[in-house]
Amino acid sequence: VEIVEDARAAGFYPADTLDVTCRISFDHPLIGEQRGSYRHDEREFARGIGPARTFGLKRDVEILLEHGMARGGSPDNAVVLTEDGVLNDGGLRFEDEFVRHKVLDCLGDMALLGYPVLGHFVGIRSGHELHARLMRKLLADASAWQLLADRDVELAPVAPGVPGILAGR
Repeated sequence: VEIVEDARAAGFYPADTLDVTCRISFDHPLIGEQRGSYRHDEREFARGIGPARTFGLKRDVEILLEHGMARGGSPDNAVVLTEDGVLNDGGLRFEDEFVRHKVLDCLGDMALLGYPVLGHFVGIRSGHELHARLMRKLLADASAWQLLADRDVELAPVAPGVPGILAGR
């Protein structure tokens, strides 16, 4: 199941593991085009994906703050970019922190399905809105997925009492 629009796309493909592949492209000297992949592993998530902060331009953050938004943002959970650098003391946590955060976004958006997922998610210049449409499209096509009985996998239900694993066909 996939959605392709101009230069951006999101797709879900069958796999026996949970994999995420992302490609981002931003007109900023520290970002440019980045690619990243992740195969579900709790240790790798804790070490390399979970710590990746969201990011935004200083001028955009200032506008959000003026309108009473983004008040929970801090250098601990957000990277603030100037026109040519990083405002945060200590800089980036990873050279490719931006694409790592996009992988984290994809995992969070998949969690909204309500089941652990086995499949390969691919995002190319995608974002939350496109991911949400992809999840709706996936759920609407019952031939594209199956709900598996509990399996001996590292993934646990994301909500108490929700059994099974959503897997691609």
